Amino acid sequence: QGGDQATGRGRDVAQPGHQSSVVGRVAASPPAGRGATQPGVSAGTTENRGADQGAAAAKRAGQTSSASRTEHAVSPKPAPAKARPPKSDTGFAFGSYGRVSASTDGHGWQARSTNIVDHGPRLEETPYLEVDLYYKLKPFHGITFKTVTTLGFTDDLFHYTGDWSSMLALRNLYLEASGVYYKGLTLWVGSRQYRGDDIYLLDFWPLDNLNTLGGGAILDWRRLSVALHAGVNRLRDKYQYQEVAVPGLDNTSEQVVTLDRQRFITSLKVSQRFGGQGGHLGFKVKGYAEIHAIGAGVYNAHLESDKQTKLPADQGWLIGVQVGMWNFLERSSHLNLFFKYAKGLAAYGEMAVPWGLSPDRSAKRAQALTMAVSGNFEWRFLGVLVGGYVQYFRDADGQKYDWDDGWQYAFAVRPQVNIARNFAQVFEVSFQGKWPAGLEPRTETVQRPAVTKFSVMPTLVFGKGTYARPQIRLVYTLALLNRGARLAYNPVDPRSTRKVQHYIGLQAEWWYNSTYR
Repeated sequence: QGGDQATGRGRDVAQPGHQSSVVGRVAASPPAGRGATQPGVSAGTTENRGADQGAAAAKRAGQTSSASRTEHAVSPKPAPAKARPPKSDTGFAFGSYGRVSASTDGHGWQARSTNIVDHGPRLEETPYLEVDLYYKLKPFHGITFKTVTTLGFTDDLFHYTGDWSSMLALRNLYLEASGVYYKGLTLWVGSRQYRGDDIYLLDFWPLDNLNTLGGGAILDWRRLSVALHAGVNRLRDKYQYQEVAVPGLDNTSEQVVTLDRQRFITSLKVSQRFGGQGGHLGFKVKGYAEIHAIGAGVYNAHLESDKQTKLPADQGWLIGVQVGMWNFLERSSHLNLFFKYAKGLAAYGEMAVPWGLSPDRSAKRAQALTMAVSGNFEWRFLGVLVGGYVQYFRDADGQKYDWDDGWQYAFAVRPQVNIARNFAQVFEVSFQGKWPAGLEPRTETVQRPAVTKFSVMPTLVFGKGTYARPQIRLVYTLALLNRGARLAYNPVDPRSTRKVQHYIGLQAEWWYNSTYR
C-alpha cells in the first residue's frame, strides 16, 4: 500500500478482469432416485439406471428384487467438483465514484453550499458521477496494456429538474503500457486526471493535481518512484482561443481560427518510501515541480489594429514537497503534510484564466503559497478524519491593497463512532475564512469573512473504517455566517440576511474499482 494509503479513496481497487468467486462451483449430486440428474445424464435416466444395477446385483446373489427395493441399492459417487479457474488480470473491468443527495434549507428551498473559500468542506456538494471503464491485455510477455476511460456527469438529474439533458465530460481517456523494456517502467499517452494524494474532507489535491492532454513516463525502482509528464491545454476562452466568421467564396462565410494559444505544462515527481511493509510504520517524501508556458497571440486579429488586443508570451513555475506516514494505530491511519509555492502563470492553476494581470497583460508577478494537512486516525471503534489548508495568493496587478489578494483557510474534523455493525454516528466541525488585503468593494470596509459549521450524520456504512464505502447518510448542518460572509451574496439573495443557515439532507456516496489519478 505504501504512500497510497494516504488518501483512502479508491484503496480497494480490484484488478481488471477478475472473475466472480462462484465461477466453476458444482454442487454435489443428491442420491439417485430423488429425481435429480447428474452432470451429463439426461433427465429421467438416473433412477432407471440405479434400478437396473440393483436388479443385476440381486440376480447374481440368487435373490429377487423389485424396483422399490433397488431404488436405494446403489448410491452413485458425487461428481468431482471442477477446479476453479485461475483469476485473470486481463480483460474488461468497471468502476465508479458517485455521490447523490436530496436536501432542503428549512425554508422550502434546496439547500446550497455556504462555502466562501476555494476549497471548503465537501458535505454540501451537489450530485456527481464518474464511470470508469478499463480494458487490460498482455499481448507480449512481460508487457501490459491498459486503456482507461472515465465519464463524468454533473448534477442535472432528470427526476428533479424534468430537463432531459445532462452535462457530460470525458475525464480520462488514455492508454498505459507497463513493463516496456524494464518491468518498472510505465508509459502513457492521452487525456488524464494526473493526481497525487488528496484532502478528502475538502475534496482538494493540495500538491499535484493536473488535468492534461499529453503523455508521461513513470519509473519504479525498489522504493523509489520518478514520474515525468508533458502536456497541453487550450481553454475555450478569449485568453487562449478565438474563432470568427469571415467572408468566404461565392458569398458564403466560413469559420477561421484567429487565436490558438496552447499552454504547455511539464511536471516532475520524485517519491521515496521508507518502511511500511508488513504492517510496520512507513514514511514517504515526495518532491514535485511544474513549468508552465504559453505563446504570444492577438485577440481580434481580424479587425483593425486599434481594436486588437496583444497577448504576450507568459511563463510560470511551481515547486512543492509532501511528507507522509502510515501504518500507525489501525486500518487506514495516515498523516500527510504539504507545502507548495507557485509563481507567475502557475499560481492560477492550469484550468484557470489569469486575472489581475500586470500592465503588460502578463501574470509574471502573481504568486501563491499553500500549506496543508490531511490525516486519518483509527483505533478500535473510533475514527477521526482531519484536513485543512492555509493559502496566500497575490495576483499580478501589483496593487498593495487589493480585495482579490490575501489569505484564506479551511479546516475540518470528522469523528466517527462505530456503534453497531454497519451503523456509525458521525459528526463534523469545520472553520473557514478569508483575510483580504483590501476593502470589501460594496461597503468599502475591512471585512474578515468567516463560516463555522456543525454537522450530525447518522450513517449506514458497509465496511470498516472512515473510508469504508458505500455510505448512506442523514445529514444536518448548522452554518454560522458573519457579516463578511453574508456580503458574499448579492443583496437580492434571501441568504444575504441570514446569520444562521441549515442543511437537511439524505446522501449516498460510493467508490469501487475507481481511478482517482
